[in-house]
Amino acid sequence: MKEKLNRIFFPYADAWLTSSLASFLIFLFTRHSGIGLSPDSIAYLSTAEHIARSFSFTDFSGAPLINFPLGYPIFLACTKWFFSYPLLNALLFSGALFLNAAIMRRMRFTNTYIRFFFLLLFACCAPLLEVYGMLWSETLFLFLILLLLLSLQQYALDANIKKLVLASLVCSLLCSVRYAGISFLLAGITIVFFQPNSNWLKKIKHGLIFVFIASSLTASNVLRNRFVSGTLTGVRQEALRSIWENIHDTATVISYWLPTTNTISIIILVFVVLLSIIVIIYSFLKETTIERILALFFLCYIGFILVIASISRFETLSNRLLIPAFFPFFLLWYHIICIGIASSKKMVRWCTITLFSISYIITMHHQYQQNKIAWEGIAYAGIPGYAEDMWTRSAILAHIRKNPISKTSVIYSNANDALYYGTKRNAKALPHKDIQREINSYDQESSLILVWFFYGENSDLISLHRALQKRSVRKSYQFNDGLLIYCQ
Repeated sequence: MKEKLNRIFFPYADAWLTSSLASFLIFLFTRHSGIGLSPDSIAYLSTAEHIARSFSFTDFSGAPLINFPLGYPIFLACTKWFFSYPLLNALLFSGALFLNAAIMRRMRFTNTYIRFFFLLLFACCAPLLEVYGMLWSETLFLFLILLLLLSLQQYALDANIKKLVLASLVCSLLCSVRYAGISFLLAGITIVFFQPNSNWLKKIKHGLIFVFIASSLTASNVLRNRFVSGTLTGVRQEALRSIWENIHDTATVISYWLPTTNTISIIILVFVVLLSIIVIIYSFLKETTIERILALFFLCYIGFILVIASISRFETLSNRLLIPAFFPFFLLWYHIICIGIASSKKMVRWCTITLFSISYIITMHHQYQQNKIAWEGIAYAGIPGYAEDMWTRSAILAHIRKNPISKTSVIYSNANDALYYGTKRNAKALPHKDIQREINSYDQESSLILVWFFYGENSDLISLHRALQKRSVRKSYQFNDGLLIYCQ
């Protein structure tokens, strides 16, 4: 028994220690107001509640959930009886750290001390704490990305069909959590087709198996979306930002990850892209190494997100949208550092250790400053979002809870997700100002109740003036955070 515990604990002692620190920080950040909630979080949470209660895949508006895959809400519905959300995120964060430790142990060049320092950085860095402090699908998505990476590496060892099916199932779950999972499906296909020890007939057979299984859940989800809404993934508007602007936004995010300016971040991004290409080419005719898979994952995701954000309208590329590239980005740096430390030349070893020590201390100080800034607001009012004090103590929501609106009334709101979270009342979102059919549908309502939040203004939706332009106001109530208006 003692030997078994030693085999479990000591090889991953660094992961046990850092995951304990990460869990403590998650509980510290969520102590004031619980898990952080954004508009997307309310969509996930409401759908999960509807699934658990009536097996209905509808969100807070009462409409079918279309804009996001169903994987994460189903996951929440299945786990809500066993874990609080902070505990769930702490477990997912810890799982990600253990998987990172396993990946680093499998690299051709590895170092116990450097591995611990990287895990320590992951455990207390602001970009990851920002994600794991929220009820976001990325928490599960990151875990599955790392699990897929390890699964594909195991398959690449001998091209075993059972390992292929396992990797395909993980990829299928990954794609069912976020549509961006398609980028990792493409990376998986590339790995299958460029196996150096397989003949082309086997490659084609395995490629078809991988594509069929990995895309099955997403294909079912998209077909269901088409049937219930007429769209594949919801209404998608044309992008407003060019690819260069998106590259600049990516550099801004890297400046959040590392203590650099935007210009230096662009240089670092280009360097890592070139490094990834070199790693892929170097191992092209050899066995598929875990470093090659990391490089493919990084290139596929960064390429996918930059292209899709330049075609379809996204929010400005943020830490949340780019976080799937976080672990491959830093693990490639780990690979380079370990190569330098393993060099036979003493000068190279000492230069690597010196540069790593200086950059690590500066990076940790940078992350400390980021966490300090975040903590000043979180300790006082909670994690920004709908769990924050200004929303949980909302006067207009308190009024609606005390004086419920008739279930037969048609309700519109500029923050219908906040209305649902605060009152459990479904409401329609005000129409997008660029989508005429939504505006026409709104104008055709004979009477409605408008719930307008001062903190919920959205530039993509019609303004308060336009919402009332063709209507007469029967009565209205004003609160310090919003308006309740009965219209005809």
